[in-house]
Amino acid sequence: MASDTMTQQSLYSLVPFQLGDLRIVSPASAALSRYLASGDYTHAWTALRNGFPIACAGIQPVPDWPGRAYCWSILGDVGRWGLLWSTRVILAQIEETRIALSLRRLEATCLLNWRPGMRWLEILGFQYEGRMIAYDPDGRDHMLWARTWRN
Repeated sequence: MASDTMTQQSLYSLVPFQLGDLRIVSPASAALSRYLASGDYTHAWTALRNGFPIACAGIQPVPDWPGRAYCWSILGDVGRWGLLWSTRVILAQIEETRIALSLRRLEATCLLNWRPGMRWLEILGFQYEGRMIAYDPDGRDHMLWARTWRN
Protein backbone atom coordinates (compact mmCIF):
# COMPACT_ATOMS: atom_id res chain seq x y z
CA MET A 1 0.00 0.00 0.00
CA ALA A 2 2.79 2.45 0.87
CA SER A 3 4.49 1.92 -2.50
CA ASP A 4 1.13 2.49 -4.24
CA THR A 5 0.83 5.80 -2.37
CA MET A 6 4.36 6.82 -3.35
CA THR A 7 3.72 5.92 -6.99
CA GLN A 8 0.45 7.85 -7.09
CA GLN A 9 1.92 10.94 -5.44
CA SER A 10 4.98 10.99 -7.70
CA LEU A 11 2.68 11.58 -10.68
CA TYR A 12 1.80 15.04 -9.33
CA SER A 13 3.66 18.33 -9.35
CA LEU A 14 2.96 22.00 -8.71
CA VAL A 15 4.02 24.78 -11.08
CA PRO A 16 3.36 28.53 -11.30
CA PHE A 17 -0.07 29.31 -12.75
CA GLN A 18 -0.51 30.46 -16.33
CA LEU A 19 -3.88 31.62 -17.64
CA GLY A 20 -3.87 29.00 -20.41
CA ASP A 21 -3.81 26.24 -17.78
CA LEU A 22 -7.28 27.24 -16.62
CA ARG A 23 -8.77 26.66 -20.07
CA ILE A 24 -7.32 23.13 -20.11
CA VAL A 25 -8.60 22.24 -16.63
CA SER A 26 -12.09 23.65 -17.22
CA PRO A 27 -13.08 25.10 -20.59
CA ALA A 28 -16.34 26.27 -18.97
CA SER A 29 -14.49 28.65 -16.63
CA ALA A 30 -14.68 31.63 -19.03
CA ALA A 31 -15.92 34.06 -16.37
CA LEU A 32 -13.03 33.23 -14.07
CA SER A 33 -10.61 33.50 -16.99
CA ARG A 34 -11.85 37.02 -17.70
CA TYR A 35 -11.56 37.94 -14.02
CA LEU A 36 -8.01 36.62 -13.82
CA ALA A 37 -6.86 38.01 -17.18
CA SER A 38 -5.40 41.15 -15.64
CA GLY A 39 -4.46 39.58 -12.34
CA ASP A 40 -1.27 39.09 -10.45
CA TYR A 41 -0.34 35.40 -10.39
CA THR A 42 2.36 35.68 -7.72
CA HIS A 43 0.29 33.45 -5.44
CA ALA A 44 -1.32 31.12 -7.99
CA TRP A 45 -0.47 27.56 -8.94
CA THR A 46 -1.32 24.78 -11.35
CA ALA A 47 -1.35 21.14 -10.27
CA LEU A 48 -0.12 18.71 -12.89
CA ARG A 49 -0.66 14.96 -13.21
CA ASN A 50 1.87 13.44 -15.58
CA GLY A 51 2.61 16.96 -16.84
CA PHE A 52 -1.03 17.74 -17.69
CA PRO A 53 -2.97 20.48 -15.80
CA ILE A 54 -5.69 19.05 -13.55
CA ALA A 55 -6.32 21.93 -11.13
CA CYS A 56 -5.59 25.64 -10.73
CA ALA A 57 -5.77 27.73 -7.57
CA GLY A 58 -4.65 31.07 -6.32
CA ILE A 59 -4.89 33.81 -3.74
CA GLN A 60 -5.54 37.37 -4.89
CA PRO A 61 -4.93 40.21 -2.40
CA VAL A 62 -7.75 42.74 -2.19
CA PRO A 63 -6.39 46.08 -3.48
CA ASP A 64 -6.11 48.80 -0.85
CA TRP A 65 -7.25 46.43 1.91
CA PRO A 66 -4.16 45.06 3.68
CA GLY A 67 -4.56 41.67 5.29
CA ARG A 68 -7.50 40.56 3.13
CA ALA A 69 -7.48 38.28 0.08
CA TYR A 70 -9.76 36.12 -2.05
CA CYS A 71 -8.89 32.60 -3.05
CA TRP A 72 -10.11 30.68 -6.04
CA SER A 73 -9.75 27.17 -7.39
CA ILE A 74 -10.88 25.15 -10.34
CA LEU A 75 -10.48 21.41 -10.14
CA GLY A 76 -10.73 19.19 -13.17
CA ASP A 77 -10.76 15.41 -13.00
CA VAL A 78 -8.29 15.13 -10.12
CA GLY A 79 -9.27 11.67 -8.89
CA ARG A 80 -8.99 10.46 -5.31
CA TRP A 81 -5.19 10.69 -5.05
CA GLY A 82 -5.15 14.03 -6.82
CA LEU A 83 -7.68 15.47 -4.39
CA LEU A 84 -5.68 14.25 -1.40
CA TRP A 85 -2.44 15.63 -2.87
CA SER A 86 -4.10 18.92 -3.90
CA THR A 87 -5.59 19.41 -0.44
CA ARG A 88 -2.21 18.96 1.24
CA VAL A 89 -0.48 21.28 -1.21
CA ILE A 90 -3.15 23.98 -1.00
CA LEU A 91 -3.07 23.94 2.81
CA ALA A 92 0.69 24.52 2.64
CA GLN A 93 0.27 27.28 0.03
CA ILE A 94 -2.40 29.01 2.13
CA GLU A 95 -0.03 29.06 5.11
CA GLU A 96 2.91 30.29 3.03
CA THR A 97 0.81 33.04 1.44
CA ARG A 98 -0.77 33.99 4.78
CA ILE A 99 2.70 34.69 6.14
CA ALA A 100 3.96 36.42 2.97
CA LEU A 101 0.94 38.75 2.77
CA SER A 102 0.32 39.10 6.52
CA LEU A 103 -3.25 37.93 5.96
CA ARG A 104 -5.93 38.33 8.59
CA ARG A 105 -8.75 37.17 6.31
CA LEU A 106 -8.96 34.82 3.33
CA GLU A 107 -12.31 34.49 1.55
CA ALA A 108 -13.72 31.90 -0.81
CA THR A 109 -17.08 31.36 -2.45
CA CYS A 110 -18.90 28.18 -3.34
CA LEU A 111 -22.00 27.65 -5.46
CA LEU A 112 -25.00 27.46 -3.14
CA ASN A 113 -25.45 23.96 -1.70
CA TRP A 114 -22.70 22.38 -3.82
CA ARG A 115 -21.78 19.68 -1.31
CA PRO A 116 -18.31 18.70 -2.65
CA GLY A 117 -17.17 22.34 -2.61
CA MET A 118 -18.61 22.92 0.84
CA ARG A 119 -16.90 19.83 2.22
CA TRP A 120 -13.56 20.78 0.66
CA LEU A 121 -13.71 24.30 2.09
CA GLU A 122 -14.38 22.82 5.53
CA ILE A 123 -11.38 20.50 5.17
CA LEU A 124 -9.26 23.53 4.21
CA GLY A 125 -10.32 25.25 7.44
CA PHE A 126 -12.86 27.73 6.08
CA GLN A 127 -16.04 28.62 7.96
CA TYR A 128 -19.39 29.43 6.35
CA GLU A 129 -20.35 33.09 6.73
CA GLY A 130 -23.45 33.62 4.63
CA ARG A 131 -25.36 33.53 1.37
CA MET A 132 -24.58 35.92 -1.47
CA ILE A 133 -27.61 36.51 -3.69
CA ALA A 134 -27.15 36.64 -7.50
CA TYR A 135 -23.37 36.59 -7.03
CA ASP A 136 -21.95 35.07 -10.21
CA PRO A 137 -22.23 36.27 -13.83
CA ASP A 138 -25.17 33.88 -14.37
CA GLY A 139 -27.06 35.29 -11.36
CA ARG A 140 -26.66 32.16 -9.23
CA ASP A 141 -26.41 32.38 -5.47
CA HIS A 142 -23.15 31.49 -3.74
CA MET A 143 -22.00 30.90 -0.20
CA LEU A 144 -19.28 33.02 1.41
CA TRP A 145 -16.60 31.16 3.38
CA ALA A 146 -13.58 32.59 5.21
CA ARG A 147 -10.49 31.71 7.19
CA THR A 148 -9.29 34.29 9.68
CA TRP A 149 -6.18 34.83 11.76
CA ARG A 150 -5.19 37.28 14.45
CA ASN A 151 -1.77 38.63 13.49
